[in-house]
Amino acid sequence: MVAPRLSAVSCLLASLFTSVITVAAAEPLTLHLADPAQKYAIDVVYPQAPTQTFDDAPATITLRDKASGAVLQRIESAEAFALFKPGSNELAADQNLLLFGDFNFDGEQDLAVRNGNDGGYAERSYEIYLSDAESPTLAPNKAVAESTHA
Repeated sequence: MVAPRLSAVSCLLASLFTSVITVAAAEPLTLHLADPAQKYAIDVVYPQAPTQTFDDAPATITLRDKASGAVLQRIESAEAFALFKPGSNELAADQNLLLFGDFNFDGEQDLAVRNGNDGGYAERSYEIYLSDAESPTLAPNKAVAESTHA
């Protein structure tokens, strides 16, 4: 009598475990963004979107020329950190995945990709990409990026 009950419980647990795995599997997520200078059309693709709002996940950030649509650069981020509005695939405005600004004070628009909360006192941290007036691509800059980490 105990064996049939154990068998039934095992089957029930196995089916629950399978459904948990299925529910936890996230689908690809694509975000379409623009920069403040309207220089780029930006696609951010998470092959497997984060399942929790405070998780990071690998993502590909594609920068396209706003006028022609030509791909200028692809940035692979191992830890693209984004906060989403509850119950949606929209980014929370106050927790930006991408920040644009002149981080090295050369008059050119640079890019920061949020990669977590590794800054001092668990503040935001970023991968920094600096622009070059002579090149359409942005170059990673570890020295500036390290200033955002603890």
